[in-house]
Amino acid sequence: MTQPIQLAGWAVLASCLFLMPALPELANIVAIAGMVIGIPLLAIDLRSGKRLTAAEWIVVAASLILLAVLLPTIGSADDAVVLLALAPLPLSIPLAALLARLEDRLTLRTIATLALLGTAVAAGITGYDVFVRGIRRGGYLTMNPIHMADIAILLALLSFAGILEGEWRKRLIFLAGPVFALLAVLWSGSRGPLLAYIGLAGFSVLFATAIALPSRYRRPAVLSVFFLFVAVGIHGLSTGWLGQIRGVDQFLNLAGGNIADVDGSTRIRLQLYEGAWLAFLDSPIFGHGADFVAAADARVAGNISGWEHLHSDLADFAALGGTLGLIAYLAVLAAPLVAVLRRRPPHNALVYLGMTAGLGVLAMGLTNAIFGILTLTVLFSLMLALMFRMRATA
Repeated sequence: MTQPIQLAGWAVLASCLFLMPALPELANIVAIAGMVIGIPLLAIDLRSGKRLTAAEWIVVAASLILLAVLLPTIGSADDAVVLLALAPLPLSIPLAALLARLEDRLTLRTIATLALLGTAVAAGITGYDVFVRGIRRGGYLTMNPIHMADIAILLALLSFAGILEGEWRKRLIFLAGPVFALLAVLWSGSRGPLLAYIGLAGFSVLFATAIALPSRYRRPAVLSVFFLFVAVGIHGLSTGWLGQIRGVDQFLNLAGGNIADVDGSTRIRLQLYEGAWLAFLDSPIFGHGADFVAAADARVAGNISGWEHLHSDLADFAALGGTLGLIAYLAVLAAPLVAVLRRRPPHNALVYLGMTAGLGVLAMGLTNAIFGILTLTVLFSLMLALMFRMRATA
C-alpha cells in the first residue's frame, strides 16, 4: 500500500511543478485527487497521536471563517462554485499528510528541480505563442496569460530556494528558474505579474546577500544593495525609462493622480475596486458572501457585471467577507511563514519560501485574483503543504 501512496505523492508534485503550465486541467485533477487520498492518511496520523501544527490550525481557522460568511449566502449551484474554488486551501492539510509519506525523498533539491523544469515549460509555451503563433501575449495556448505569468513566478520562487542551502556554486543551475520565469512574464505581456516579479527579485537578492555573507558584513551589504535599488529607481524616474515599462507606466499615472491617462484595462479595474470598497463599507464585518461581485456592481457607476471576480484578492475578500474575509485572507498568506519558523535552527531556504509565498501571492493578487482561480489556488495549496511537512534537508 505504501508504494501506490508514494506514487500518488510524486504524481501530484510532477503534475503541479512540472506539467501545470502545459496541462493545467490535468494538474488540478491530479492535485485534488491527491488531496482526497490524503484525507484518510491525515485521519490515521491524528489517531496515532500526531497533532496539527500551528500553521495548519491557522488554515483551518481561516477556512471556517470563510465558510461562515459564504455558507448562508449559497442559493444556487453557481454560488457554491465560490466555496469549491477555495476548497484547496483547507485540503492542503491532507495533501501534506500524503506528501509526508515521501519521507526523506521529499527534498528541497527535488522540489527546486521540478520547479525549474516547470518554469522552462512556461517560458517555452509563452515563447511559442509569441514567436511561432504570432500572438501578442503568450500563454493562450494553455491558459490565460496572466495566470501563466503567476504560475511561472511561484515556480521561480521554489527554484530559487534551491540555491540558498549548501554549496551555492553547485546549485547555480537553479538561477535559471527565475530567468525562465522572467521570460514567461515578459512574453505573456502581463503587467501586474511583472511588477510583482520586480519586487520579489529585489527581495530575493537582499535575502541571498544576507545569508551568504558572514554576520559582520550582512548589514552593510544588505543596506548597500537596498540603496543600489533605490538609486536605480530614482535614476529610472528622473530619466523616464522606468515609466516606459508596461505596467509601471500605469502605476505612475495612478500615483501621480493622472487618472485620465490610464488605459481601458486599468480603468475597468478601478471601477471594480471602487465597487468592492463601497460594498465593504455597506457590510464591513461580514461582507456579501457569494454575491460579492453583484454587490460591487450595484454600488458603482457603470456596468461591471459579467466578471467572476473583482481582479484583486483584497477586493474579493473585502467584498466577500468584510473584515472577517480580510482576516482569513491575511492569515492564509501568513501560514507558510508560520510553518517554517517552527523549525530550529531556522532553515534558510524554507524561511525564504515561507516569506515569498505569502508576499508573492499578496503582490500578484493586488491586480488580479489568485485565490478562486483553481490552478493558482491549487499551486499555492501545494506550496502550503510543502511548508507544513517538507523536511529541512536540502
